Amino acid sequence: MTSRRETHSRTGGFTVLAMVISLTITALVLVGLRALLAKEQDSSTPTKTWMDVDDKLVCLGRQMVEELKCASMVGEDLNGNRVLDAGEDRNGNGRLDSDWRVTAESITFNRVLADGQLTLPISYRLVGTDVERVVMTSTAGSRTRALVARGAMAFAVAQNGNTVVLTAQFQERTRDGKIVDRKRSFDVSPRN
Repeated sequence: MTSRRETHSRTGGFTVLAMVISLTITALVLVGLRALLAKEQDSSTPTKTWMDVDDKLVCLGRQMVEELKCASMVGEDLNGNRVLDAGEDRNGNGRLDSDWRVTAESITFNRVLADGQLTLPISYRLVGTDVERVVMTSTAGSRTRALVARGAMAFAVAQNGNTVVLTAQFQERTRDGKIVDRKRSFDVSPRN
């Protein structure tokens, strides 16, 4: 009978050795999970960077395309005449034409408003690695600048007849030093 009680008391609880072994196994499992989560986070970093670069391209394209769709390539009066009457200078540039200028890294234009009036000139241009939007705020030449996107490697504008091709390229580095490089072109047909 004595041996039954001794056996029963030994199997009834944890020994120090059993507890150490279970804690060791738990610690190894936790270390493995932590390593797995860290690896997963590192592998998602390039994906997040790709998405950030794509978002920049989409936002930049959307803003410029919407404005250029309402742009005027030539002067226009309320009757739709492409040659303005003498003395009309709606955009304040001292000429009778629209401020339509395309260079390799910039575009300047006037938007046609709902009432047929032209806005003062709007420009998009590359300055260093920033794409900025410059708006003339008065006929005296006052301007405001707004940063549209950072990290541009290239911003090119080309005109092919009545179509404007805007090309933007962005590049960013991930935390592990990989380079994410994306380029996108937008074809836009201004109002006239």
